[in-house]
Amino acid sequence: MANDRKNDPTPEAPRSFAVFFTQVADGDLERVASEKLYKLMKLLRAEAAMAGGRAKGAMTIKIACEVQTNGELDIRHNVSVKEPEPTSQKSTMWLNPQGNVVFEPPRQQKLFREVTKDGGTVEIEDRREVKEI
Repeated sequence: MANDRKNDPTPEAPRSFAVFFTQVADGDLERVASEKLYKLMKLLRAEAAMAGGRAKGAMTIKIACEVQTNGELDIRHNVSVKEPEPTSQKSTMWLNPQGNVVFEPPRQQKLFREVTKDGGTVEIEDRREVKEI
């Protein structure tokens, strides 16, 4: 690269990437990248609140350049976002001795039982009535 500058009749310093960024595809790259970054930040904030303070995501900007011998430069761009993985609420369940999933510990006694006429007991199901307020 240093040799290229020696052979260049009018060497100049690199130009601003920010200016280049705003000009690609008549500003479309900047618009799309700004919108996707904004959406990603909102998702990360919401996910961090649900996940206990942390969430990860990423945004990748690819710029492909093709130069012709006459100096013409074709530029293609792509903006992609990796959204945070949504967290779900933890559910604790158990396996009974037969290998089925159950929602209460199989070895734990039921707290409330109904006594039958013959002295046995049966589990009480939740019989609360739903009332409208």
